[in-house]
Amino acid sequence: MSYFLYFVEDPVKVQTAADAEKAGFGYLMDDNVVFHPRAANKGPGGKPGTTIAFVPKGMKGPTVGYFKDAQEWHNIGGRWYGIDKANPPSITGLTRTKQMPGHDIKLADGNLWRVPVGRAMSGVTPLPCALTWDGAEWTPGDVLPKYKELYAAAGQIRDLLFRAAGESESGIEITYQDELNTAALALGINYRVGPAEISLLGILTTENEAEVLQALVDVPGLLELKKKLDSDMSISTLGDED
Repeated sequence: MSYFLYFVEDPVKVQTAADAEKAGFGYLMDDNVVFHPRAANKGPGGKPGTTIAFVPKGMKGPTVGYFKDAQEWHNIGGRWYGIDKANPPSITGLTRTKQMPGHDIKLADGNLWRVPVGRAMSGVTPLPCALTWDGAEWTPGDVLPKYKELYAAAGQIRDLLFRAAGESESGIEITYQDELNTAALALGINYRVGPAEISLLGILTTENEAEVLQALVDVPGLLELKKKLDSDMSISTLGDED
């Protein structure tokens, strides 16, 4: 059970969780993790800086620090991502405390990753929404800010599927890169990962990315409902026979 390590080169300082969030690591935070920094005179790029990690409470993982022979480091987009060779990142070490409801999809590592439903095919969303009072009754309002990006992206995927079925004439263009970014965004809701971590884990493939996007708009739920209705109809038909 483990997690990723990160190395931030000087002059950027990341001594506190607030520093880390300011430096762009906010997506790794969670109620159940503790921020650990450790300064080093030389990191994977040969420059001084700080190794940091977001360690789940009560979890024993690699020692936070830069240890060249025990780790492998990757520079992606100018940021250093570290993996402890003896204790590589796992789904257990990356799972968020609070999980949004969704569908479990088996990804390339063989594990079931829970993909949140951002928007059902009907347009309804199970994502948390603010409740508004109109003077007479309460009604669900806007999706909470934390989930708005996912909600919007799920709407585009839903529309794309409707267009494929000939049921929508929307002119919104969605590229393959948009689809992959949406899949990564969805996985980041229930797990402390972004595109780079997903890439290093090797869990997203050209084969399963469509399954992730379908789960995002509740296609598995729709298919299960259709299966149940077909089954109920068959039972009803059998009961009508003389």
